[in-house]
Amino acid sequence: MSSDLFDELAETPVPPPPVEFDRGVHERLNRALLTAQVLEFAVSAIPFACMHLAKAVGGWIVLTVSGKFPERTNQPNEQPDDIT
Repeated sequence: MSSDLFDELAETPVPPPPVEFDRGVHERLNRALLTAQVLEFAVSAIPFACMHLAKAVGGWIVLTVSGKFPERTNQPNEQPDDIT
């Protein structure tokens, strides 16, 4: 029974889309993509950059005031001493 429906749909003529269809789709898609990218930039990229800038400025202030370079608390290249 399903093959009859598919055969019928295969023979049904489909009109071409309107000329303005592609332009409208592109405009809506571009607007949505731009909104998503600006929102992602404002919510994640700017705070991330501000956090790292604040760390650098804080380290510079500590170095200027104390004369000692602050020790790193997070060293990703070092491995723990006892690996089991």
